[in-house]
Amino acid sequence: MASAESQEKTDTPEDGTKILYLVKDGDTLWDISRSFNVSVHDLKKYNGLGKHSTIRPGDQLVLGFQSKDL
Repeated sequence: MASAESQEKTDTPEDGTKILYLVKDGDTLWDISRSFNVSVHDLKKYNGLGKHSTIRPGDQLVLGFQSKDL
């Protein structure tokens, strides 16, 4: 299951700040989406994942973006 300790931020000038998550063994897109209140559809869109894409431990996923103004 996803945990907040795996969340980190990195600056990108175009999009503000990307909020990232490091995938752990046993994680699924569904689990991650529920833990961080983001839809599976958005996770796939943010990360360029197709319909049958898989995630693996060690993958880094974009969970969303934080405005540079905050």
